[in-house]
Formats: sequence, structure tokens, C-alpha cells
Amino acid sequence: KTTINSFPDKTLINLNYNLTCNGQKQGKWRLGLDKEGNFAEVEDDIRFYREINFENGIPKGWVKDYYSNGKLKAEFKLLSYEPFRYDGNCTWYKPDGTIEKEQTYKNGVAISQTSSDSDGGIIQKQATYEIVKLPIQNVYINSTSNEYWKGGNSKTIIPVDLPDGTVEWYYEYTSSRSKETVQSSANNFKLASDLSKLIDKTGLLNISLSMLSTPPGSDVCDIFLFESDYYNNFLNGTSFNHYPIGTRQNFKSGVVQIRNQPLKKPMIGIKNNDLSYGINVSIQIVAVVSKI
Repeated sequence: KTTINSFPDKTLINLNYNLTCNGQKQGKWRLGLDKEGNFAEVEDDIRFYREINFENGIPKGWVKDYYSNGKLKAEFKLLSYEPFRYDGNCTWYKPDGTIEKEQTYKNGVAISQTSSDSDGGIIQKQATYEIVKLPIQNVYINSTSNEYWKGGNSKTIIPVDLPDGTVEWYYEYTSSRSKETVQSSANNFKLASDLSKLIDKTGLLNISLSMLSTPPGSDVCDIFLFESDYYNNFLNGTSFNHYPIGTRQNFKSGVVQIRNQPLKKPMIGIKNNDLSYGINVSIQIVAVVSKI
């Protein structure tokens, strides 16, 4: 039984809150939040608190935030807690209990919002979508024999730095022993322009890979999508977990679509399995970003 200084009128009874089992959050958690809504590291910074249920580290059911007087501040569901991603219909309340705003989320990104102005009028907004191209990455990867005998690298890594508001993202790649062939193919990447046309027609992103152009390629490579925690494992050739939907093995080129990926800090790893020849690879990440 504990009294929290930041909530002098509140006494919490510890009923096995905030339990961790095998490194994963389990059961009911109660967390103090600061004025910005972030986790409060010291008690004096607590302005609100959050109640959330976990099952093997995954948030389950409704999450509820409360003001210091115990009144409901927000209620929502989550796709994931780390990173923090809302799901479905979410509602925020003013201190007097009236609704401040309601937002609907898809893949962790807001697609619509209803709020009120100072006069009580209703303001409704729908998301618009923007295509954001990340710079093309051009890499050369040594053969496996070069790595073994001469100290080269048959593997390389490209961090995935997605813009805020990314609903889904794609990558397009081409590979060849010929640098000139790869550069020619990369100069004609069509993914971003294809997506721009399709989003205008389909609205809420009902896009399939069959609707997208695939670039040409000459020689195969392996491309893996994985969490940044496996950075060293991939480069060292030791065991690592990868995200199958975002991975392509023994392909010369392709377009890959990533939806609902749960990775906190995704990375793309490219591997050349050829014993004798190095390979050139060009790859571009394209994000579909929601604006509201």
C-alpha cells in the first residue's frame, strides 16, 4: 500500500503491478507520465498515469490514461508499446470529461481526426498521403573468397530511417556484377512514381505488388530485413532473426512491400553468396507518409 506524493488524494494498493517475466512485461502495469505524456523517471515529474495490460510484452485490450484526480484522460488500443503505436479508434478527454479529440489509426498512423474548436464547433480532418523517397544507396559487395582471403566484406548493412507518419514502406533494388548496368537500372527506378499514381486512385492504400513495376537485374543477392539488435550477428555470419515478409533470397531485383512491421529500428542487410565475383547493388526505400 503506497501513497504517491504527486497524487496526495490517491493511495495505490500493489496487486502485483508492473511484473516482468523472462524480460517481457506481463499483466497489469501502472506507469507515471510527465506533462509531455512520456514516462516520468522521477516521482516529482508525474502529472498523469497510465494503466495497461501486457501479454508477453504485447499490449492487450484498452489502455487508459488518467488525470491526477482519477478522471479519464484518454482511452486507446496499441499495436505495440515499444515503439508506441496506436491502433483503431482512440479518444482523448478534457479535464471536465468532454471529448477533446478522436483519432482513427491505421498501421499506427492517424488517418482521420475529429476535434472541437474554441466555440464548440466540430472540426473533421482526413489524412492525405505523401510519397517520400529516401536517397538511392549504391553498394559494392565482395565475393565470399575475397572476404576470406583478402579481408573484404561479402555483407553490408543499410539503416532504415523512416519519416514520421509512415503508414507503410517499400524498397526497390537491382543487382549485377556490372556497375554500369546497375546504375542504368537505378536511374530508371519507377517505384515512387507508381505509388504516387496508385495512391491517388486507391485512397487508403489498397496496393498490391502486382500493381508495381519491377526493375531488371543480372545477378542474385540476398536481402534481409531485421532489427538493429542483430547488426553484429549479420555481419559476423552468426545466427540472427529476420522479418520474412521484408526478406528476399536469391533474387536479382525486386520490389518489396512492408506493412505492419513491428521492428523498432529496422535495418536492411545485403549479402553476396558468390564465391568468385563481387556484386553491385542499388536500393531505394520509399515511404508512404500520412499527413493530418
